Amino acid sequence: MDADTVRSVAHDNGRGFDPSRAYEGRGLRSMRERSARVGGELKVESAPERGTTIVLRAPLTRHLLAKSLHERIGGLAPFRRTRNSRGTARVG
Repeated sequence: MDADTVRSVAHDNGRGFDPSRAYEGRGLRSMRERSARVGGELKVESAPERGTTIVLRAPLTRHLLAKSLHERIGGLAPFRRTRNSRGTARVG
C-alpha cells in the first residue's frame, strides 16, 4: 500500500457466511458498487462459523479528499478520531 491509497478493514468473529453464494438483499452488492464508484476494490473473506473480514482499498485522490467519504459514497457515518484509556488514538 502506498501513500495514495486508503485501506479500511472491518472484521467480526460472528456467524460468517459463504461469500460464493448469492444472497438476497443489497448489503454486499451496495458496498461493491460504492467501492467501484470511488475506483476502489472490496475484498470479502468469510466462512460459516468463522466470522467475516471486509477490506476496502481505494485511491486517495484529490477529489476524494475534497469531499468527505460520507458525501462521496453515501450512507456511511463519518469516522471520528477518539482516544482510548491508554491515550492512544483510534478511529471509530
